[in-house]
Amino acid sequence: MSNTRFNIQYPDPDDCTLKFANEKKQHPVSFFLIADFESFLTPTDNDDDEQDTRHTKIISEHNVSGFCCHRVTQLDQYRTPPTLYSGEDVMSKFHEHVTNDSKEIGKIMASNLSMEPLTPQQQSQYTNATVCGNCKQPFTHRNWKVRHHDHLTGKFLFPCCNDCNLQLKSTRTHRGSDQFFLPIIFHNLKNYDSHFIMKNFEKYVEKQSKDGKIKYDDIKVIPLNSEKFITFQIGNLRFLDSYQFLSTSLEDLVSLLLKSGKQKFVETIKYLGDHDLVFAKGVYPYAYMTDRSKFDETRLPPIDCFYNDLKDEPLTQQDYDRAQQIWTHFDIQNLRQFHDHYLVSDVLLLSDVFQHFDIRLLTHTDWTVSFSHFHLSHGTQPSNIPQPK
Repeated sequence: MSNTRFNIQYPDPDDCTLKFANEKKQHPVSFFLIADFESFLTPTDNDDDEQDTRHTKIISEHNVSGFCCHRVTQLDQYRTPPTLYSGEDVMSKFHEHVTNDSKEIGKIMASNLSMEPLTPQQQSQYTNATVCGNCKQPFTHRNWKVRHHDHLTGKFLFPCCNDCNLQLKSTRTHRGSDQFFLPIIFHNLKNYDSHFIMKNFEKYVEKQSKDGKIKYDDIKVIPLNSEKFITFQIGNLRFLDSYQFLSTSLEDLVSLLLKSGKQKFVETIKYLGDHDLVFAKGVYPYAYMTDRSKFDETRLPPIDCFYNDLKDEPLTQQDYDRAQQIWTHFDIQNLRQFHDHYLVSDVLLLSDVFQHFDIRLLTHTDWTVSFSHFHLSHGTQPSNIPQPK
């Protein structure tokens, strides 16, 4: 047996450093949805289980009472009011809404507007540029300088290398597809909202092709265990949990953002006004709302009905007074309207919070990546993200 000689070649020292190459994730997505569910807490009959101490005691069954979903984008012409529904068959309506909105957004994303003529200032910026405005690397003969523009508006953005220009294009689910990835963000999806979606799983995966045959969408899941999922993706719908990035309650996140000024709550002010009442998470009588008949009640229930069974604590008189002020200020006529207002408020507040911390992460930290491209992050506690003074 003869020994074969090998010529070992070591990499060039300048080319063997691990570098971040996915520059696209340094830019926020053009569209995403913020959503939330609310539920009736229907008491269960535990008489048969009183002598059985081996199992967790089930005290109530959660049945979805309504949803709110809000499209978030920086493009003014494509913004829409939050969608709210609290009628029958909530989950079917939710699936119908996100599917239709995804198709509409897909048509927008597929547009390819030509670049507008450059202004003298933009032309000067392009002519004098020696490094890419995205990856900050010098232009070369192999990776030349191009004009990067927004294909949805036609506006020139910055001088860019050819590699980055190609990478920054909107991502389709797969080659030849007319669908684009759409993040749908819930706060605490992993522990709560995901269970409702999974129970209605078949609505998302079953599709009918043009020839009438039934087919099924691709499903991707990152599980924490058999009951909890960090994230999951069905077709082009990517369900994310904002709590994985901002791991504290929405109440605390809103309070933290409020320190930067009311002007940070752009979505909330646009749809709910700028009264002091809207800049805090609402209060809701979760345990009291047992079924749809409660919607017809025309007054706020007593403070005892707002007892928080999860935290085992009563509602403060100050928060109850605020709930009464909300009822009066927004001219609420019944508990269904109070339920609807609570849902809309939560979704708009989360929209403002998520956008703000995402932008601060991109522009004021060493991370320089957008939440919306990832499933979770480590070390991005809200208190660690610099706030404007």
